Amino acid sequence: MSESRRDETGEPIGVKELTLEIALFMHGYTTKKNIRPLGCVLLIGGVDKTGCHLFVLDPSGTYREVSAGCSGHKMNESNNILKEAYKADMPFQEALGLAIRATLIEETRKLEEITAAVIETETKTLREITLEEIKEAWKIAFEKKQ
Repeated sequence: MSESRRDETGEPIGVKELTLEIALFMHGYTTKKNIRPLGCVLLIGGVDKTGCHLFVLDPSGTYREVSAGCSGHKMNESNNILKEAYKADMPFQEALGLAIRATLIEETRKLEEITAAVIETETKTLREITLEEIKEAWKIAFEKKQ
């Protein structure tokens, strides 16, 4: 899919185009009776030549672009937290803190249990967030001054 595009054009596939290809693949299964092998919601994020993108793709193949979003247990509450506090120009630590707060809702996990990653806009590569960065974001998320 994306490799053949790179071979044809010399460019990697864009985030929206990749999402559309996956959406069409998933939608194909909704037309077949009694087949639902793709029963999950995908969050597809990336950086391409048009900027940063995040798409929510459901099992039917329907997708939409969002600024911030989540899926799963307590997603309404989590999405409300994001909707109220997310700003496109937030500093990284503040955005990470908001993501932790929206994901956990409350302080119920140990810091060592949290894993996170970020797509760096300059390099367009995925980078795992360090435990130190998580500790700082945790303080922001739950407003702790240590």
